[in-house]
Amino acid sequence: MRVRDPEELGQLLRRVRSARGLRQADIAASGNMRQATVSEIEAGKETAQIGLVMRTISSTGLRLQVVAAPGATVTGSLGRDARLQRITDAVGVRSPSRPSAEQVHAAVMTVLDGRPLQHEQASVVRRVVMDANPWDLRHYLGSDARTAAFLTNVLRQMPALRRPIYAVSIGLGLGPEVVIPSIAKAPDAGPPPLVPLAIPQEEVDYEPAP
Repeated sequence: MRVRDPEELGQLLRRVRSARGLRQADIAASGNMRQATVSEIEAGKETAQIGLVMRTISSTGLRLQVVAAPGATVTGSLGRDARLQRITDAVGVRSPSRPSAEQVHAAVMTVLDGRPLQHEQASVVRRVVMDANPWDLRHYLGSDARTAAFLTNVLRQMPALRRPIYAVSIGLGLGPEVVIPSIAKAPDAGPPPLVPLAIPQEEVDYEPAP
């Protein structure tokens, strides 16, 4: 369905949620948000944070697709540096330390390599998972395989994040039951040993099909 403004989007989200027998509390729990946030988005709040809107869409079981308006010409796409900056900006919204792009990159790569996170890095990664646009993360990492590896290793180190990780994986269409098979069984009493995941180099430059 095509929506043209926040009010239409909110109405669609409400209809789909009701049709699936879900409560606002269910959507909020899945996306690690407040129920009041879901209510505001369904009411068409124009100033809702885009990250929270994306999380609500994903938790409702929908996928957002942006298409060019009739007569519009779209050329190129955001580069990797631009994606990193967008992730950094999102992390800085609720992070008192406001990490730099270099610090965000270092934290993400630490997880991707299967290395233990330091305390400050763990805080950055938590904000990446919870606040960044999942598609910025996906395009920054370069492939579905690298994104799945990142989410899996985050889950191993921070099992309390399994709900937002589930929401991110659903929003990206990764299929958590396939790429993150342990997501429903994440231990509450400490993560298991990290296992570095080997990613073929050719996947780094993967570009999604139009």
